[in-house]
Amino acid sequence: MHYCIDNYLPGLLQHAELPELIGLFAPRPLFLESGECDPIFPREGFVRAVEEIRRIYERENAGECLQIDLFPGAHEVSGRRAFDWLRDQLSGDWETP
Repeated sequence: MHYCIDNYLPGLLQHAELPELIGLFAPRPLFLESGECDPIFPREGFVRAVEEIRRIYERENAGECLQIDLFPGAHEVSGRRAFDWLRDQLSGDWETP
């Protein structure tokens, strides 16, 4: 499968998988969205990645800082929940544990 160039870092898999790297954001707020019919990052892979990231966030006592949206769609930006989440984050009305 051909991936976007932004998903390719030579040698990275020798050190960590993407969920482990994303987990480094904890305890900061993080929103992840994916389309249920995304052919590049299928639903099952997204769900597995979110489960691993959620474990990392919970280990950092920041489970509530991780938000997700698995929306009906393909490889696209939905924004159905992400835009409101981003507005809330930019307003400064949040705290990290």
